[in-house]
Amino acid sequence: MQYPCPAESDIDEIRALNSAFLSACATEPAPCQVSARLALLDQAEQVSLSRAPFLLFSLREDEAGLWDRVFGAEPDILDQPTDPVWVPITTAAIAFLWHLAKRAPHDARLFAACSPSFSGRLAERRLVSVTHRALALGVRPEPRFPGDPGIWETLIDATKTPDSERQGVGRMVALQRLLLTSSEVDAELLAARRIEPVSRILSE
Repeated sequence: MQYPCPAESDIDEIRALNSAFLSACATEPAPCQVSARLALLDQAEQVSLSRAPFLLFSLREDEAGLWDRVFGAEPDILDQPTDPVWVPITTAAIAFLWHLAKRAPHDARLFAACSPSFSGRLAERRLVSVTHRALALGVRPEPRFPGDPGIWETLIDATKTPDSERQGVGRMVALQRLLLTSSEVDAELLAARRIEPVSRILSE
């Protein structure tokens, strides 16, 4: 089984998206501890942090209920659309993940913890339709690892010593957590969809 290395152009896009996310956090931080901390970064720290080899934010891809609506239902009149400040980066991020899901779903998992099932559903839809519904439902970038402030402290502290061994370790720990997150999502889906049929086959 061969796995092609991620394209350098994709790494460049990730850095650009990360940079846009951090810049937006400086002006419109989300109401959470991580966003407040990101808003305090100076420009040099933003540049250093943006070079992480994965997306620093998520589009809540692990929230099945939200994306079920994005993929299959029209927005409701009570839904709050995405704030205009976040529309450009949200649109760009969806387009990036959509192209990855079609071309290299394994990289979508590596860069953004997108499970194979999510990538498959995303790739089946028209980009314009997905983007329109996501913005109408208020989808916007949120800091990744919301339950792991320690990872953020490690990543942010390492910006003071860019290109150091400490920064490399911080990125490695974060990337491992990213992959574990996508594995947990897949495990839940497999448990929900396949345990009963397999048990029935074994009993027969």
